[in-house]
Amino acid sequence: MERFRSFTGERNRSTLGNLFRRKDAAFTQDPAVLLSDGTAQVRVAVRISTQGELSPSFMVAGGQCVGVNMKNNNAWVLDIVPDRGSSATSITILSENSMVEYPLAVAPPLNIFDAKKADASLVEYVETANELVSDNAALGRK
Repeated sequence: MERFRSFTGERNRSTLGNLFRRKDAAFTQDPAVLLSDGTAQVRVAVRISTQGELSPSFMVAGGQCVGVNMKNNNAWVLDIVPDRGSSATSITILSENSMVEYPLAVAPPLNIFDAKKADASLVEYVETANELVSDNAALGRK
């Protein structure tokens, strides 16, 4: 959402769609955009390099963690169900001496979103997210 608010380039479907793509090797989200209907879940993989034996702590804001697994390549995989109607779900990771917050690309479905109570950038964000999810569904992707 913050990327939408701060973006100053041409606002078309392609450039706005690119704002949802992450370029972070340590963090992936699948699907890349999720509609927060209260039941759909997103899978997040986070690579954490740890020096000690302590496991990292994960805190979810705006949703619930329904599963956590560690993969062989130091990737923690979390299954998150964002709160119904959320546009601000995030994961904060506390690992040894660092704390990092990763906002998730989630938006409410249009049928539960009240555009009259939102600012213009949030309306644009929600509409773009819904279009991207619809396009991916039409193409048979997540």
